[in-house]
Amino acid sequence: MRLYAEDDFNARPAFTDPEIVRSNLAAVILRMAALRLGKVDEFPFLEAPSSRLIADGYQVLTELGAVNEQGELTPVGKELARIPVDPKVGRLLLAGRDYHCAREVLIIAAALSIQDPRERPFEARDAAEKRRRASTTRSRTSCPSCICGTSSPTRSSTRKPIASW
Repeated sequence: MRLYAEDDFNARPAFTDPEIVRSNLAAVILRMAALRLGKVDEFPFLEAPSSRLIADGYQVLTELGAVNEQGELTPVGKELARIPVDPKVGRLLLAGRDYHCAREVLIIAAALSIQDPRERPFEARDAAEKRRRASTTRSRTSCPSCICGTSSPTRSSTRKPIASW
């Protein structure tokens, strides 16, 4: 049983690209630096990422304050390497701790860390669209004010709102 046309199948590569080539390298660079495995561009990968992707990864880490201009791990970078999330989300968590708003930042970080619920596999698009149309109720959890607990007509809260829009 074939899920797509034979021409499409024959046009596909025999193997998918390795994860190291497809992903943001900031997390890989950060982890390698924390484990003292050396520079990414000198590591003997089976299929090494392009120099552009490596430079982009270092740029992200520099902007986050995780590495200095020489590519060495900073104290912030050492903390980021210990947090098992994307470095951008990890930096957000560290800033929340530093600015005494960890509770609010954890909510944002959790929302940023999940896969976008609107994304759906190509082969399941028809079924997903059919279910979406069949649904008559909308979930209130997609509303940022409901997630943060700033307003909810169904439950009362004794907390002050985070912000008033």
